[in-house]
Amino acid sequence: MIWLIFLIVLCELFAATSQVFYKKVVDQNGSHHPLIYISDYFRFAIGILKHPLAWAGLGFMVFSTIFWLMALSAGDLSLVFPLGSIQYVLVLVGSKLFLKEKIDSMRLLGTVLIATGIVVISIS
Repeated sequence: MIWLIFLIVLCELFAATSQVFYKKVVDQNGSHHPLIYISDYFRFAIGILKHPLAWAGLGFMVFSTIFWLMALSAGDLSLVFPLGSIQYVLVLVGSKLFLKEKIDSMRLLGTVLIATGIVVISIS
């Protein structure tokens, strides 16, 4: 069980890191401009593909998928999938620490409820 939890935490840590990287990339790539014309989408995509953090995020996502498959092979889907919700907690922490996002009380409460559910499922 310890090995399974380790795999899931590692998987979700990599996935959360990739999400933080992706958000950083779109913030730096002018995500505040509306995407109205097809040329806007191409310009947006090309800008993202030029950004090293986008590629790093993709790399983290690949490793996340590998660890996820390992976790699925080590445990029941009915256990592994809910434990994967730890990503919500990790993204909240990452967005606060690295993106300087404000976390209001409702987001915090929701994340605490998710974390509580993770604990309940993991001890079942």
